[in-house]
Amino acid sequence: MWHASVRADAGRTCAIAGTEGRLQGRRAWWKGDPFDLTREDGTTETFARPFEGNGYQFEAAHVMRCLREGKTESPVMPLNESRRLLQTADALREAWGVTYPGEA
Repeated sequence: MWHASVRADAGRTCAIAGTEGRLQGRRAWWKGDPFDLTREDGTTETFARPFEGNGYQFEAAHVMRCLREGKTESPVMPLNESRRLLQTADALREAWGVTYPGEA
């Protein structure tokens, strides 16, 4: 089961379950670790790797790579795709009646 909300805290961890066990995150899922793997036989193993940054370090590194290569647009996330996502977000906000300070 998956939960998400823009108005309530649905939790920030994640779990992935399969026929041979379950992987359960202990903290914010986007930070990636630590995770506990509980196998079908009940044994548990923890996986953890150092996490640095606030979650945007990958995007920042990609922008820097594009700039070093003389690119003015990302081949991974072109400007038109960003515009489409913003249009979708604006349509959702309008449907939900969400406005931000400074908006009319």
